[in-house]
Amino acid sequence: MEIAYKSKSAEKQFSPDYAKKWKYHEKMKEKLLAMETFIRRAESLRDILNYHPYHFHQLQGSRYGEWSMYVGNTGYRVTVLP
Repeated sequence: MEIAYKSKSAEKQFSPDYAKKWKYHEKMKEKLLAMETFIRRAESLRDILNYHPYHFHQLQGSRYGEWSMYVGNTGYRVTVLP
């Protein structure tokens, strides 16, 4: 599966190409890299939906149409548009 970033700023925050510049703690960096690898290797959206640790779920209200994935137990989440 391919990942397209909303903006250059989002790409710098989440793309492994910029991992050396990330200001996250090491545990968070590892989890973000693992998440990106998982998404890229997924054959379909169903693979991501069926992987429960990321708790892939649809948002509501003004963010309807967007989906969210938890980044482990870090308190962070990544918002995506599948």
